[in-house]
Amino acid sequence: MFRLPRFFGITSGIAFIIVAIMLGGLFNKLAIDDLIEVEENKNAALTEAIVESSRSRIVPLVAGASRSADQLQPAAFREAVLAQVKGSSVVKVQLYDAEGLIVFSTDESEIGTDVSEIAGYRLARLGHIATTLTHHGTFSAFDGAIEDRDLVSSYIPIRVDDPVAEAEGVLGLHSDVTPRLRQIEKTQQNVLVGVLLILSALFVILFAAVRLADRIIHGQYAANRAKSEFLARVSHELRTPMNAVLGFGRLLKADESLNHKQRRFIGHIVDSGEHLLTLIDDVLDITKIESGRMQLCMEAVEPAEILRACTHLIQPLAERHRVTLENRVTAGATSAVLADETRLKQVLVNLMSNAVKYNRENGQVTVACEEVEGGLRISVMDTGRGIPELHIGQLFEPFARLGAERDGIEGTGIGLTITNRLVELMGGQLGVRARWVKAALFGWSSRSPRYRVWPKAGADRRRRQPVQH
Repeated sequence: MFRLPRFFGITSGIAFIIVAIMLGGLFNKLAIDDLIEVEENKNAALTEAIVESSRSRIVPLVAGASRSADQLQPAAFREAVLAQVKGSSVVKVQLYDAEGLIVFSTDESEIGTDVSEIAGYRLARLGHIATTLTHHGTFSAFDGAIEDRDLVSSYIPIRVDDPVAEAEGVLGLHSDVTPRLRQIEKTQQNVLVGVLLILSALFVILFAAVRLADRIIHGQYAANRAKSEFLARVSHELRTPMNAVLGFGRLLKADESLNHKQRRFIGHIVDSGEHLLTLIDDVLDITKIESGRMQLCMEAVEPAEILRACTHLIQPLAERHRVTLENRVTAGATSAVLADETRLKQVLVNLMSNAVKYNRENGQVTVACEEVEGGLRISVMDTGRGIPELHIGQLFEPFARLGAERDGIEGTGIGLTITNRLVELMGGQLGVRARWVKAALFGWSSRSPRYRVWPKAGADRRRRQPVQH
């Protein structure tokens, strides 16, 4: 048997782990993006300060004319750069000319190197600041080679004379952010642990609630199953003696030696026995439906023929109640539908008998079957007092007679419940329109969103399809 706590534990555990990882990844991305933005702003400010303080030294470096060795590595410019970046996280400064050559670097061995293919340099030449975060196994800095470091590299366009003109060169500043990244990773771990603790506490609370709900559900299921089994067994046990009583009662009723009074008494016995047997059958049906053991044999059936047969069965009851039966069957109703023939008869007989019993004297019951879009609509309408709209929501609830017990009309209150369930099992939907002092209409219709019809049967009308519900 499927257990809800196990399903919840597995799915929620996986979901919580995914959520924790996603939150940790989101925090890491936001923290790194913020770190890159901060370093970019710092490097942009440093670039502006360097250009302002060393404008005269930068011009010959990026001019593009032939340069002497002294011009390519002026000591004064180096000292000015080191003074500007002192105390910051910058570990290397490079100056690129318009052709992509390194014309100044704190690492003198890199001077003259072509970097024109670097994406950051090319973006800066277009006038945009480009910043990247990269990891370096070995990197040459001011104070020598550094290893296993994370660097933020900013490529910033410089304009010596006109601030709105095309960039005359690019200044590259490389900042060591390794300590800050380690702090971010540590904070991310703490956040992840905190999220996991919160989710774990939430999981424990929800799991306890789910286990409690599971126990309640399974307790109710076991109780309902025990009730259904008990009712089924009792009903089966009652059928045997009841059939014996009815059999002997019918034999006695056929005895011509009995007088009128004796026949009347025996008639009461037979009628009461038949009513009790009907009640037993209804209880068996509803227990089968609730326990999922109701078997249907779906086949192509002719609803017009079934309606005529049901009308013939109900005719004696209608005569006793002085009610007229009218069978309206259109030509299109000859189409076959897919249903269980026996259960369809049971549905129609129940609806028609109710229409007769709850009708008025000299009233009328009209049965119609007509083709509509998507299937057939079967309706049973009577001229009784109807049902108040306030009670329509309770109409298909078990044992709800809606005050009919006060009128002395026989019934158990489960007939419509069984009828509704059978209609649903056969793929239809039972609808009702009823008001006081107006006719009550039970049926299936595809033209109203409250109604649905059975689909038409296919070409193979002889094949029977057992279905268990």
